[in-house]
Amino acid sequence: DGRTESAASDDWTMDKPIQVPIPESPGAPGELTPVDYRLISKSVEIPGKLPLFVPVPDTKINITEGREGEYDFFTVDNGRIEYSVAPAYSGSVFSLTEKSNPGVNLLRTAFPEQSMWVWWNPWFGGLCPGFEFDFKFFKSAFSGEPVKIDWCGHEWEGIKVTATPIIQWRSLRMEFLYLTRPGYPILLQLVRYTEESGCSRTVSADHQAFLLPTGDPADKLEMLQVENGMRVGMSRSDNGASIGPSPWTAIYDPKSLKTIGIVVNHGETIIWDAGAEGNALWWVDKIHTIPDKTLESAAMYIICNDPEHVPILADSFRFWGRHVADPANVTQAVKS
Repeated sequence: DGRTESAASDDWTMDKPIQVPIPESPGAPGELTPVDYRLISKSVEIPGKLPLFVPVPDTKINITEGREGEYDFFTVDNGRIEYSVAPAYSGSVFSLTEKSNPGVNLLRTAFPEQSMWVWWNPWFGGLCPGFEFDFKFFKSAFSGEPVKIDWCGHEWEGIKVTATPIIQWRSLRMEFLYLTRPGYPILLQLVRYTEESGCSRTVSADHQAFLLPTGDPADKLEMLQVENGMRVGMSRSDNGASIGPSPWTAIYDPKSLKTIGIVVNHGETIIWDAGAEGNALWWVDKIHTIPDKTLESAAMYIICNDPEHVPILADSFRFWGRHVADPANVTQAVKS
């Protein structure tokens, strides 16, 4: 958001923030543009890339309400993308579309029904929260509302879903926020855990994503990750295959390079391709709760035209880390 410069001593102690000049023609509106930078000391030079988002001008976020079948839902339109959240439908996002290609859902979903997928039963699809790989979690009560929050110095807007877990997790309050900014090709997912019982425990979240960059489940997609510092690619297989864990995943069409990527600041992503049944992505996050504290993890989904843009975003996003705070001091969502 500004023009900057960098400074580093020979021992890499930074005496002021790293700043990078923005190009005069930074890229197309509504897209991510990589910006080159170099860290230079007296003896070392390190090149890199930073992600620059160029928002669609004169856009704002509009939130509407609807109903289909048994489920009420919210639709968030930021001028570049549009997504729909049905709180009672397992707290999930069931639709994600681009304004330039209306009607093409980039998520595989069963909405408004409950279905089966491979060994999932029930299966909801879309972007769906999960917990302890336990289907009893879906019996929790989910409620939702529009929100605006300040996160990492920027205002984000969207939908907050609150889960009231069943008895075995009843003292753990869980919130799932699906947020965006005007004109951006991104959906930010925040997950907040607040332990209200005065005890600590270690639990695992397994949030699911069923991504369709072309909108067609029959298309043969390719997947890209990094494992132990090495790039790993995977193509559709009749026998099924999996890769991960990785802090980021890019799923893309090899013909058009149309891509949906996910980057996470805590936990890992794992993808499983089930051949003709398509693929499933997990964001797996282990949480050690702290009495009367709120833990927050974040994932960002990006729609772009180059799978190589996803690791560029991941390099920056990972540094934001996990947020820990007293519940009273966590930025509270404000109704639109």
